[in-house]
Amino acid sequence: MLSLKPLSAKPLAAQVLQEHPEALKRLDRVADLINGFETPFGMELLSTVHWLAVHEGIENVDAAIPLVYAWNDHKRMFQERQIRMAWDIHVEKGWIPAER
Repeated sequence: MLSLKPLSAKPLAAQVLQEHPEALKRLDRVADLINGFETPFGMELLSTVHWLAVHEGIENVDAAIPLVYAWNDHKRMFQERQIRMAWDIHVEKGWIPAER
């Protein structure tokens, strides 16, 4: 009888990343950005702020805050303080430029 041993994803992923150092570098950069924001709430907060800055061309956090709240009612769960923190993390980590 043929027995198939399940492959462990972790060693396979490590091997792939060793073969693609640029991908590992990008993954490390993302891991650095999301440190402390790993929950679904935190990830949505970071991605919302990133979208506004990069795809909507919003240049500062004061302009971003009302747009977060206008996005939809669900986004009203983010406090202004949290939006500012997410913006600052993006700037600090080089994901978005400082106020233009």
